[in-house]
Amino acid sequence: MAATTNFIITINGNESEGNDNSNSETNVVVPDTGRFTNPGANMTATNIVMPTAIIFMAVTIIAAFIATIKRKKTVFGIKSSRKDMIGFLSLLIAIVVSGSALLASVLGNFNANATTISEEGIEVESLGNVALSLGQGESGSVCDEITIPEATEGGFVLRMNTEGGLVNGEGEAFDGPWNYKIETPEAYKSVQDWQTVPKGEVELYSVEGYTDSDYSIKICFEIDATESEQVGVFTATASYTADAYLSTFSMQNVSEWGDDIEIGDTVEVIDERDGEVYTVARLADGKLWMTRNLRLDPGTAYITAENTNNPSEAFLNEITNATSSDVWWTSATSEATDGVLYNTSNLGDMTIGEDGNTYDEYGVYYNFYTASAGYGGSTLTENGINVPGDICPSGWHLPRGHAYLTEENSEYAALSIALGGYKDKNGISQDMNSETTPTGIAMVETLMSEPNNFVKSGSYAQSGTNMRGDKMAYWTATNYGEQNAGVMFYLGGSLDMDNRSSGKGYGSTIRCIAEPTNV
Repeated sequence: MAATTNFIITINGNESEGNDNSNSETNVVVPDTGRFTNPGANMTATNIVMPTAIIFMAVTIIAAFIATIKRKKTVFGIKSSRKDMIGFLSLLIAIVVSGSALLASVLGNFNANATTISEEGIEVESLGNVALSLGQGESGSVCDEITIPEATEGGFVLRMNTEGGLVNGEGEAFDGPWNYKIETPEAYKSVQDWQTVPKGEVELYSVEGYTDSDYSIKICFEIDATESEQVGVFTATASYTADAYLSTFSMQNVSEWGDDIEIGDTVEVIDERDGEVYTVARLADGKLWMTRNLRLDPGTAYITAENTNNPSEAFLNEITNATSSDVWWTSATSEATDGVLYNTSNLGDMTIGEDGNTYDEYGVYYNFYTASAGYGGSTLTENGINVPGDICPSGWHLPRGHAYLTEENSEYAALSIALGGYKDKNGISQDMNSETTPTGIAMVETLMSEPNNFVKSGSYAQSGTNMRGDKMAYWTATNYGEQNAGVMFYLGGSLDMDNRSSGKGYGSTIRCIAEPTNV
């Protein structure tokens, strides 16, 4: 649903006495005449109702005068027949009705509802009509109130179109500055500087991530006639449209849309915790996979038990003071294995790695404790179990697995087999040497191609980033004793989809996975 607001700006021939509108803001709402379907038509209440009222009054008076003269009476004859009384009554009614319409068109102070039209997107509401009166050589401003009732989890983008510009009844454009600025709600307080109103469509404002419903924005328009010699009535129409910003495809709402994604299809989704946009695809195994590495900063994101995959209470407490760390302890120390530790140095770095991707695409490095949302520290010693929670969005999880389990229990192995990887007679995914095995070479190329898009993001350790552009190290959910956890690993020609372990204290990257009900 779109909304339109019609602006009526009256510039009087003389400066307004005792009415300084300079730099003032006013909201004078005029009746919705229903005539503002085309900004170029300029059919306003002032330049239609006023002339019509004057003409109607004149014709009525002349007609009454002629009728009275024909009966040889004065216009205000003392002797009054019944016909005279009817004539004078008609004249009086005409004067009252026309005068009222004339006064309404000048004052323009009735309430009006927003004018809405059916469009794709989400509903937008505006004041409908606003007016401002200036004296020649003055400036002033008038404000519109925009409300987006359906602004929800994913946010929205709001656009404005003023294609017709600010013109008078002859189609002449206003020759002075016409500017606008935006004020957002207190909760998201932001005031822009004045900007020139563009002709055509412009993106006014957007909010990514969660927003409250009934999100309101104040947009003010400034008309500066201090250098203009133009007078008269100028009109413009602003059309507002809004689209939900990926609200349908919130990662946390995957149960509502996941079944509709076909194998091979890629969609954009948003993580409600920080507004980060990802691409996800339904890959050959029938499951939904992130096709970009996780970029979540636990120290700044809004992480809760509801929007994250079963995080531990200890983890939720620790991240309140968490920050990205460039200092990384050796992987076997308690500092590296038993606390929140992550590094965001890739984010925003557009350096091209050896695999042709930017460092920015490599995402964030997490130790296993952070990746597993507090479950995978050194106190977890059981071998081969999957942690009960992780840092993925709710509805998603780290790929589960265990060395030499069947593809039903090992999700990286299942993906490998679905993509044509090698398996033995029991359906178990085997190691693949990509330098000597054609299947292995093809598998690495397949993993890095559309729609899978795995990258050689390397890892993070005591010496800093390690082998960006040469190595893959993606965490699985599988614990391997006190010091290690499972990874999908590639380095130096050897690809291990699900039987390689890595120190819990190393920083590795993450791809999350979700399971549609119709796998």
